[in-house]
Amino acid sequence: MRIPLIIRRAYPGEPRVYTFLTLAIRAMRVNGQITAIVDTGSPRTLIAPRDATYLKIPFKILPPSSPKELRVAGFVLPAYSMKDVTLGFLDENKTMRRINMPIITVLGRPVPYRAEIEHLPSIVGTDFLEDNKFAFYFDPHNKISYLEDV
Repeated sequence: MRIPLIIRRAYPGEPRVYTFLTLAIRAMRVNGQITAIVDTGSPRTLIAPRDATYLKIPFKILPPSSPKELRVAGFVLPAYSMKDVTLGFLDENKTMRRINMPIITVLGRPVPYRAEIEHLPSIVGTDFLEDNKFAFYFDPHNKISYLEDV
């Protein structure tokens, strides 16, 4: 089973690999679709502040993660833990594939606020790949990328 990914050029011109995903947490009535970058340099799957706001994630009831702050793209951001999250991806047959994650980190906005953080993407990290036994294939020359069960 494969989950196709999207290759786009980032503003400096380097290719980046993205996926559309649906995020759902029944207990919090959170449900929506976001775009996330697949980043094998990130050990964690992260929801960016912009996407957390779009999804209406209730920060006030989320416990802090461990550690309480994370450095992402040079910014130090407050980090929260969100448990029992279901991520949905369309597979190669356009069938929704639902994958449960025991925990995902949600990034908050720093104090003082910095507008530059609004450009940070959500990230599918290596925790997702390892926990769900996915291999990541990336061929930028032929513009092919996907996740595959191993």
